[in-house]
Parts: sequence; C-alpha cells; structure tokens
Amino acid sequence: MRASRMFNQKIMNINLRQAVTAALFVVLSFWLLTSASGCAGDETTSSAAENTTQETTRETTKATTTVATITAQPTPTEPPPQITSRLTGLLMDAEDVDRRPIAVMINNIRKATPQIGIAAADIIFEMEVEGGITRMLAVFQNTDIIPELGSIRSARHNYVDLAGGLDAILVHVGGSYAANDQMARQKTEHIDLGLFSAAYWRDEEWRTQRGMEHSVKTTGERLQAVLDEKTSWRTDVRDSVGPLFNFREPEAFEPADGSGATRVTVPYSRYITAVFNYDSDRKVYTKNQFGSAQIDLATNEAIAFTNIFVLQTTIVSYDGGVLRQIDLSKGDGFYVSGGRMQPIRWQKGDTDDPLAVTTADGQPLPVNAGKSFISIVSKNQTIRFDP
Repeated sequence: MRASRMFNQKIMNINLRQAVTAALFVVLSFWLLTSASGCAGDETTSSAAENTTQETTRETTKATTTVATITAQPTPTEPPPQITSRLTGLLMDAEDVDRRPIAVMINNIRKATPQIGIAAADIIFEMEVEGGITRMLAVFQNTDIIPELGSIRSARHNYVDLAGGLDAILVHVGGSYAANDQMARQKTEHIDLGLFSAAYWRDEEWRTQRGMEHSVKTTGERLQAVLDEKTSWRTDVRDSVGPLFNFREPEAFEPADGSGATRVTVPYSRYITAVFNYDSDRKVYTKNQFGSAQIDLATNEAIAFTNIFVLQTTIVSYDGGVLRQIDLSKGDGFYVSGGRMQPIRWQKGDTDDPLAVTTADGQPLPVNAGKSFISIVSKNQTIRFDP
C-alpha cells in the first residue's frame, strides 16, 4: 500500500515538472515571438522613414532643377528703341546720338583738290567766299567717324552761323577778321588748329605740290584729344537742337514730289559750278566740279549724297568787295532726291537758330534718310534741272 502511494507521488512529481517545463516553454516562445515582432516593426518603421526621406529629397531635387531651368531661360525684354541721327535720320548708337557734331572748314580751290576724307561727312555745305571761290563745311556726327581729313582752311563768318545752327564745334585754321570777331563776341567754342600743334599736320607731298596753305590735315583722334583737354566745353548738344530735317523712316525712301531731275547744275560763280548726277541703282547723286567728278582720295570715288538742297538767297560784297555777306534769314530753293526735285522754302536766322525747310506752301517737307549736300547760292544764278 505504501509502495503504491510512493509510486503515485513520483508520478505526480514528474507530471508537475513536465507542466512547469511546458509553461516555461510557452512563456519563452511568446517572448521570442514578441521580440521578433518588435524587431520587425522597428525595421518597418525605419524603412518607411528612410523611404519618406528619399522621396522628400527627390521632390526637393526635382523642384530645384525646375527652378534652375526656369532661371536659366532668357527673360523676354522689349526691343531697344531705334535711335536715329539728327544729321542723317539713319540708325546710330544710342550713346553717340547726343554728342555735339564737328564742322570742319574744307578748302575747295581747284589747286587744293582732290580732298581726302570728305566722303565720310554726314552733311556738306558749300557757298561762295571771295573771288568767286567756294569753301565747304563738312559736318560729322562726332569725332569717331572723322578719318584723315584735308585740306583744312580758314573760317568765314557765315560758316560760323551754319555751324552754330547745328550746335557743332567749328574746326578751322585761322579765319577772316569778321569770323574771328564774331566767334570772340559770341564766345564760340571752336578749334583753331593753328593754336593746337598736335591737332594737325602738314602733308609734305601736298605742301610741295599744292602749297603751304593747302596742306593742312587732321583726324578725328587728334580733334578728340583737343576736346578732352577742353573740360569746360559742353559735350552734348543743346536740348533745343532737334533733327535737321523731317526725316522719313530709314527704309522708307520716296523721290521728291516734283518733276524729273537726274542732273542738276548749280553755278556758284564764273569760277566754279557744281553738277549732281543721279545714280538710280544706289539712289544717290554724285558730285562733279571743274569738269570732272569730285573725288575723295580715301575712296577714289566721287562723293555721293541721298539728298541735294539748293538754297537761294542774296549774296553781296562785304568789306570793300573782299568778303561776301550771305543772307541766311530765309529764302526759296529746291529739294532734290530720287531723281526728282520740288520747290521748297527755307529759313534760319541768327547763329544759334537751326536751318528749317518746308514745302513751297509751308507744310513739313518729308526728307529721305541719308547724307545731304546743301548748296547756298545767289538767287541771281539760274539752277538747271535735266530730267
């Protein structure tokens, strides 16, 4: 009996140990499963966070690239305004449009021809001085376009008035007493080359063949050096100075509104007559004098102009018959361009007053953009127009 109880007790102890072991196994298994699940959750959370960061980085990069692409594209801008020259109506650099022009006295006696550099001028005036000879006033937009230029001669008082109307700086070698008195009285800003030895030179060949007085040359660079010294002088034109003419747009060319004029003959005196011949291919007039083309030695071609103006006025002897007094107040004349001519009216006035031209009935005169030659002649001379 006792043995039976001992056997049963042994069996119970074994079962108890097995139960405890089983319970411990279950607890251990549950802990392991929980730990594994927790690790997996951490990895998932970490992976998700990493994916979120990568996605954010990609979006940021994409946005930055887009902004960079937009920034790199050129910003649309308004086209620059078209700036035209006061002297020619042609397009020019904006930074030069307000610079004062340069007006140079050019020798035109037969012995002093051909000249050099005059073809580069934007405007040329020609009128009688004394003894039936003429001088020319070559006007340049600024010193940058003045090449080797000559020969240069002395000033006359009427040319002071022409330069003044353009607010141009007059360049000359000496002058008549009337011109010198006028410039001193009016405090004219001018360059007398005789007072600036570095601003000119005498061409030795011309000096030998033509004579001392016909040998003076200069350049735009030399003239600009003088202007750089004259720090008190104005460098820009007066606000009141507008375009010389009522210019058409540069591409809008039309012949003058009148009869045919493919050849124009302008007698200044018994000594000299100018003849202008129309070149229909180039739409310009070339100039002849002394029986042949007026050549510029820099180009070896006849000087040429889009517009020809012939202004008629009263010219009388001055100072005992030596000089000429030319009435620059007003008068009649002709505008020639595109193989045709039309009558016009003109007026000027005092030194600083601009030259103004209109149609014969006083309306604004449309003028083609381009270079102009302006002949000022006695109203007693007969101008001839051949169709």
